[in-house]
Order: sequence, then C-alpha cells, then structure tokens
Amino acid sequence: VIRDVELETGHVIEEKTITVAGVVECGNGDCESGETARSCPADCALPDEATGRSGVSDRRPTVPAVAGGGSQGQKSTTWTTEAWLHNPGAVAAMFVAEITASDDTAPSQAGPFTIEPGQTLFWSDVARDVFGSSGHGALSVDSNQPVLLRTRTSDSKAGYKATRRSGAVGQELAGIPERLTLAHGDGALYLLGLEQGAGHASWLHLHEVDGSSLSVEIGIFNNRGQRVRRVAFEYPSGSATSLAMTQLGLRRGSAYATVEVVGGDGRLAVSGSVVDLRTGDRITVPALHESRTRSSKAGEIHQLVAVLLHRKGQFAARWRSGLAIVNPTDISQTVRLVYEGEFSRGGGRGVVRETVLTVGPKQQLVWNDVLPQLFRMRHRAGSQGSLHLFHSGDLLVDSRVRNLRRHGGAVGSNLPALGAGDMIGAGDTGLIIGLAHTPATRTSLGLSEFSGLPTDVRVALYATGGAPNLLGIREFSVQAFAHLGIDNLFGVFGLDENPNQPIVAKVTILRGGSVCPYAMTIDKKSGDPTMQLAARK
Repeated sequence: VIRDVELETGHVIEEKTITVAGVVECGNGDCESGETARSCPADCALPDEATGRSGVSDRRPTVPAVAGGGSQGQKSTTWTTEAWLHNPGAVAAMFVAEITASDDTAPSQAGPFTIEPGQTLFWSDVARDVFGSSGHGALSVDSNQPVLLRTRTSDSKAGYKATRRSGAVGQELAGIPERLTLAHGDGALYLLGLEQGAGHASWLHLHEVDGSSLSVEIGIFNNRGQRVRRVAFEYPSGSATSLAMTQLGLRRGSAYATVEVVGGDGRLAVSGSVVDLRTGDRITVPALHESRTRSSKAGEIHQLVAVLLHRKGQFAARWRSGLAIVNPTDISQTVRLVYEGEFSRGGGRGVVRETVLTVGPKQQLVWNDVLPQLFRMRHRAGSQGSLHLFHSGDLLVDSRVRNLRRHGGAVGSNLPALGAGDMIGAGDTGLIIGLAHTPATRTSLGLSEFSGLPTDVRVALYATGGAPNLLGIREFSVQAFAHLGIDNLFGVFGLDENPNQPIVAKVTILRGGSVCPYAMTIDKKSGDPTMQLAARK
C-alpha cells in the first residue's frame, strides 16, 4: 500500500495498492508474478480437467478490449463497456483498477476501492465512471483477494438502422485471470472460427499485463490447416492493441489464428471478435490453449457445449448454433459427438443423435447451423439440447449462438466447450454474476448435466449491490446428460417488475452428478443474446 500523507496534519491524501513481484519460486504453492498455469502448474494450475473458459476468480484479471465515454465506431456506432466486479470471498477485498488506452503504454489508475464479501460493484460505463476517459483499450484489476470480473461492450445508439430498430448489440468478455495469460515458452493460444469478407470482419485483441516487453508471433491458418500468413513483431510493455484480420493478411474466408510469445519477459492476455457487418454485433472469440483439453487421467476426454439451438423463439427470434473444431496436432484425431435433445415437459426423452468425425492434422471444421448440417435434423424441426464430445487426443472446440435477423445478418454470443473441471458438482458453488432484471431484457437459465446421473440443483438469486439480499430459491431436476432450459428466470422466481441489478445466481448441487449452468439474457428490441457461464467460486 502506497500512501501520500500531508506532513503537517498526517492526513492521508491518496492511497493506492500495487502488487510487488518477489523472487519467482515455482513449487512454493503461490502463483506469483512471472508464473502461469503452464510454466508453473504446481502453483498456478486450475482444477484437474478445467479449461478456465467459464471464468475463474483471480487477484489480477484483465479484459483486453473495452470502450468507454461514447467512443465512436463504424456507421455512427457509439460503444460503451458495462463492468461488474464481484467478491466471492468471505472477507472484504481492496483493489485498484487500471485502464490502458489502445497504443498507449501509460495506463490510468483509480483506487484503492473496497468491495465487501458477496458484493458486486456495477458501472454502466466503466471507462467514464471510474477513470473519466473515453476511447478503446484494456481494463485490469489488481486485488488483494480473488475477484470475478465481467464486462459487456455494446452499441445502443443509432448505427445499423437498416437492420435493427433499436436496442443494444455487443459482446460479453469475462476477466482473463493472470495465470492464464501467455508467457514465453507457454506454447500457442488458438482463436477459432474467424470470418472475413462481405458479411463479417474479425479482430484480435492483445494486452501486455506484466510490464515487460515481449516478442509475438501470429499465425493465420485456413480450414485445411495450411498456414497462409505469419506475422512477427515486438510488443511494448503494458500495451493494449486491437488488430484487424485484414492487417494480418486474411482478406476473405474462414480461418483460425494462433498467438505465441516467442521472446521477452512479458505476459499477454488475448481475445478476439467476429463482427457481423450487417447488424454491427460482435461475438467474442476466446483464446484457447491446447493443453487445457487434456485429461488428467488415461482414457477418453469429455467436453460439453452446454446448449445447441435450432428453433424459433420470442421477439421473432430464429436461433441457430454454430460449431468449430480445430485439431492442433500433427496427426488425425477422431471425435464422437452426441447431441442430447431436451426432455419434453411430460418427461419424455428428447431426440438423441450421434456421429463420429475425423479431424485432420491442423484442420478446422466449421458449421454455421450444426444441427441440420451435422446431425441431419430437419430444417423446420425445432430443437434445443446439449452436445457431448468424446475424444482421446487434443481437440479445441468453440460454439456460437446466433439469432438470425429478418433484414439479414445475425446477432449472437459465444459459448465455448468446457471440461469436467469446469462443472459444478458436489461441494462446488457456481456463480453467474452481473444478471439484470430490466424491462428491456429477458433472461433464461440453462442447466446441462455432464456426468450421466440424474441431478437435483438448487438455484438462489441474490441482489448484490450492497450486502447480499436473497431474492428467492428454487430447485430443479436435470436428467442424465440432458439439458434443462428455464425460460423467463425472474418470472419463475416470482419477482415483480421493478428493475434490479446487479443480481448473482448461486448454483449448488443437492444430489446426483455435475452440471454446467449458464444464463442467456436477450435484448428484447435487438434480439441480441448474452451468454454467461457459471464460474466456480
């Protein structure tokens, strides 16, 4: 803690908390600055078979792409970033927030602030509200206790009038924990399902988080696994940058990218975006590391995509799910995919479809509407359910939920595949932070069972703007391997129409197996969904 003190009175003028890196000592049980989950798993590893894609509490989370103060984008769009910071611990946390403008290595810092146990701090425009700034950049938090950070960057102004009347479109970005940032020797991060052409544009977002320069190498691969472009450059310490895929050599088509730190002492947080140029919506592309798909025990690896959709919905929605699979290895990999359609309200089992695929070396397989394209379901048939993937080698999997718009284009959200260690099982607590009960949105809850056992789940909603206030508790039963969708979550809990945020959903297992809980919040006017996965406490 650094304090500026007035000498005559002894009054504290300013106080800030900073993290001071000591001697890095891998194996001492502490995840110190300079260590990552890959360079020092003894100190920084996630739970066995966990990917970290569902969100992880951390002392130093970062979001590589935020916007604030009404920063301007294409077609008169105006972008702002909402942010939620939640303290899942039993004691108060003190933190400092930091924002780094794009291509500026001199960050702005604010704090220290205190956040009480179970409390959520919410900012409707974090750059303006906390830092009094505007523009694009990266947001970081430095806390003395693990916290959960979530953001949504959206455009709610007059852009793209031809494809939507009003409402907001945007992308969800959870805080990347420092231990999952990329350092020299950590291998490569993969960003799947990039699209470039007349209808889409893709971006990569980078932020150096450790205050040291580094050397970066980016590879662009076509779906056949051929590297079509390699870009190497020196990256300054503390920088925050967004790179268009056109700058990296992708002019048209579908591709995936790899990012690797090949030198230097810095650490890089990475994410991506795919922009629908007809609606202006952005879908997050998470950076996946191949090592996070590996099983901690011999045998078959099991990954879960919590929900696939091909059906109509409220507010003239036409839901579709896309899927991307990349084989990062030099040998072919076989994967078995099992789609478990949702049980009927009468308890009857939904449709079950299964197929086996071979993914060639470095190959990417992509489906924009996976249920009819891969599982041969009739286009007019409506269905939703979960997807289970079983394989023995390294495979990276990502999915997207899209809502097709009447005038062309789509709005959507990302939903990555998760491993066994990401699930909420006996003894675990899952938290979905940053829910909002507002007239402009509608929120649903989804529960997908992973272990093959009927499972009873308790869901509690809390208002967390101050001391946690219980809003209600409900219990649900999920069949083995099945998906359960709970529409109109706040109506099911009997909440009145009074707006309320921030709200946290706390998920616990009463008996049975393990589940992946998620929330989907839909903007009623634009139709844009936001997917929020439950983070393990």
